[in-house]
Amino acid sequence: MSAVVCGKRSSSYFEELQYHHNSQSSLSLPPSSTKRIRCSPSRFTSPPRIPDTATFLGLLRKEFPDMDHEILEKALNESNNDLDMAIKSLKELYIESRDANLASLLGKPDESMNSNIQPVQESVDSFTSMEKLPTEGSEWVNVLVNEMTHASNMDDAKTRASKVLELLEKNISERANADAIQRFQEENLMLKGQVEGLIQNNNILKRAVAIQHERQKEYDEKNQEIPHLKQTILQYQERIRTLEITNYGLTLHLQQAQQGGSIPGRFHPDVF
Repeated sequence: MSAVVCGKRSSSYFEELQYHHNSQSSLSLPPSSTKRIRCSPSRFTSPPRIPDTATFLGLLRKEFPDMDHEILEKALNESNNDLDMAIKSLKELYIESRDANLASLLGKPDESMNSNIQPVQESVDSFTSMEKLPTEGSEWVNVLVNEMTHASNMDDAKTRASKVLELLEKNISERANADAIQRFQEENLMLKGQVEGLIQNNNILKRAVAIQHERQKEYDEKNQEIPHLKQTILQYQERIRTLEITNYGLTLHLQQAQQGGSIPGRFHPDVF
């Protein structure tokens, strides 16, 4: 986009000069051209001049304020003072520089250095053999960042990241299993306590049922004795009535015997 802008500026500048030349030859100045040629002291006498290198450098400086003056001048010289070509060249140089800086930040070396660099695996291997793995999320982030900084290329970075993710997954799985086992043990202890309480209550109920059974047995036995007792009572009542009748008869006989003609002063020996 910057190249398009600079191209528009340069073409506009050349159009201005061409228009100035045409206005000199025709001696007819439109009202809008007065402002564009007002600053030139010899606008009616001097021929149009081609912009010099300093003018192009000024335009390039506006478009690329962060680049060194030597780079701008070199690009302009290599393009034979062609402003559009210089802008295109500087834009490509800027993109290459940006990509190189981004690659250096990501730990990616130049392709020419790949043959002399071996992947660094010590940190990954040592981390794999650690007995105590990180437990906090921030610690895992530090480990991942450390592995990425030691990566020599993209493939090495992928390998290191996959190993770290493998360890993280394994650690999460082991911790999840440990938590599940702990919860299972806690639930088992709780259920064991509940079962013991139920067994104790069951024993109490068994004793209560046994006592109730004994009482019911005694009650049934007593209920079975009631008819026999009633029969015995009836028999005793009959005997009492029989004895009462017998006693009454004897009493009548005694009275009759006393009133009969017994010798006075003498009593029957069987009666007394």
